[in-house]
Amino acid sequence: MALMKDNETNKKKNIRDMIIGIVLAVAAFAFMFAMTQSGNPTYYVDMGSFAVVVLLSGVAVLLSGKRNQVGVLKVLKEVLAPVGMVGTLISFVMIMATASDYSAVYHNLSVCALSVLYAVIAKIVVVIMLEKRQ
Repeated sequence: MALMKDNETNKKKNIRDMIIGIVLAVAAFAFMFAMTQSGNPTYYVDMGSFAVVVLLSGVAVLLSGKRNQVGVLKVLKEVLAPVGMVGTLISFVMIMATASDYSAVYHNLSVCALSVLYAVIAKIVVVIMLEKRQ
């Protein structure tokens, strides 16, 4: 009986912790968006950078041969930071190769950093998920 009560208490605690985490994440993103000069959240959205991070991470997981959830999370924990850097380098090379208007280079360089931002956010989520599994 005490075991069932402890289990129920832990479930409620986990739900509460998850809700608090989501609220804090939303507040952090709202603060980040508010800190831009125009308050425009599209500065942080680039589908190309996102696709590079997702696709390269997927390739790494498939090549690793891990099939269980913990194994996949461990692989992602190791490869997300390098994948973000590769995405940044790919973006940087593309920008420099197509730079005809040098006044737009600064805006495009900020887009280069987005793949690192996406990778770091994903790594934080993966580390938290991995800690809960172990």
